Amino acid sequence: MPMEFLRQVAEEKLPFTVFAPADIDKLRVLRAAGLVTAFIPPAEEMRSGAEMQKAAQVLAITAKGMAALQGDLDDADLLASSGPEDAGSARYL
Repeated sequence: MPMEFLRQVAEEKLPFTVFAPADIDKLRVLRAAGLVTAFIPPAEEMRSGAEMQKAAQVLAITAKGMAALQGDLDDADLLASSGPEDAGSARYL
C-alpha cells in the first residue's frame, strides 16, 4: 500500500496533478482501496506501439483515506472494498 504517497498527497493543495507514471500507479492503488477520489485517464497507444500516460488528478482524500492517515484503520479495514458511501465526507479542494 503506497501510504507514503498518500501522506505526500495530503500535504498538497487539492486538486493535485500527478505526472510520474510510478506515482500514477500508486494513485491507482489508493483509488482502488477507496482512500482517494481521483481522475486517471486511460493510457493512449502511440503509433510506435508504446503507451503514453496522461497526467492524473487527485480530487479528494476520502474519509477512509483520512482515517488511514491518522492510523485509525487496521490492515483489514484498508483492504476492505470501498463504496460510494466513503466519499461522503471526502476532503476536497
